[in-house]
Amino acid sequence: MPKSPAPETSKRRTRSDFLASRRALLGAVETLLAERRGPHFSLTELAQEAGISTATAYRHFPDVRGALEAYYEQLILGLIEQMNALPDEGDPIARFEAVCLLWVQQGSRWARAAVHIRSWRGFLDRLHDGDPLVRAIHETLAEVLGALWAAGHIAPQPIEYAVLVWETLFDERVIVDLLDTLDWPVERVAAELTQTVLSALRREPPARP
Repeated sequence: MPKSPAPETSKRRTRSDFLASRRALLGAVETLLAERRGPHFSLTELAQEAGISTATAYRHFPDVRGALEAYYEQLILGLIEQMNALPDEGDPIARFEAVCLLWVQQGSRWARAAVHIRSWRGFLDRLHDGDPLVRAIHETLAEVLGALWAAGHIAPQPIEYAVLVWETLFDERVIVDLLDTLDWPVERVAAELTQTVLSALRREPPARP
């Protein structure tokens, strides 16, 4: 008579299955968002796209909104992790360019889906409200911009404004527009947007009245 799997082995297998089904669901979110141009699907349809049962989908998320929030969180945290993992060789311009290129490279994969679930609220509004994802991306970008300012590559200015300019120009909708409408390759999109951000931040801010 075959032996039953050891409790620890069973736990590891259950955990592995749980993570695999979650990855499948989040991948299905990306596919359906892009195909249907928005969150126009049910949790049952999401489960079907992921190749799992509806009951399993409900173990992960109570509704489609929960799946969308988890998907967007995965995108932002993954992007931040990759940005922070880029080598820093002491050249602020090179690091800025590397972060910009990475941003567009990643955006070329998921921006067509993410564009349909962007918040209607402003970046700074959410930052001041304590949104953890916005705070995390702000901290990462502010560090890169701080190095540019310290080296004299951009003009002194409020860091929140500088981050807002960068984040706005690298909006998913902008990336998708340049990739799909103008048919620019990823490298050109990154290069053009990088120089646009630098040009905007190099200008001396207007004197206050």
